[in-house]
Amino acid sequence: MSPRFLFLSLAFLLIGSPVHAADEKSDASGKAGRLPQHLQLSKEEVILSDEAAYCDAIVDQARELRYSAREEELQTMQSDLERGLELMERKKAEFEKWVQRREDFATRASEALIAIYERMRPDAAAERLTIVDPMLASAILLKMPPGKSGTILNEMEAKKAAGITAIMAASADRGNG
Repeated sequence: MSPRFLFLSLAFLLIGSPVHAADEKSDASGKAGRLPQHLQLSKEEVILSDEAAYCDAIVDQARELRYSAREEELQTMQSDLERGLELMERKKAEFEKWVQRREDFATRASEALIAIYERMRPDAAAERLTIVDPMLASAILLKMPPGKSGTILNEMEAKKAAGITAIMAASADRGNG
């Protein structure tokens, strides 16, 4: 209990019931034991002091209830966050597996594609590489042995061969720098 509540309770016990100014006007006899006029409480002040005493008495309990409700809310939020993080970790692992499988497939596919073009006749490989995207054609030729890629470039139309060669040279420059 708060000190204020204890003080008010003690004051009420010592004084008895509070003396009201209105009661004094009706009681002109001036009984002994009454408080002087300036110390007497009006009915509104008595009601307000009772309300204040009640509020003081329950303020700690109300604060504890608010804190426990907030703590419970934070614990719920934390558990939701932890579940979300676990889900994200599972999705990340799943995505990393998918990316690894895709990279493995792309590596195997590009190796197989290069092997296909290496086994083709140079004139047939040149004809097909002029049709595909120049970036893809240069990537394929870069992964082939130099002798084979040179023969294929020799069979290509000069403008196409020059464009692919420029891409291959730029790629080699980026690899070194």
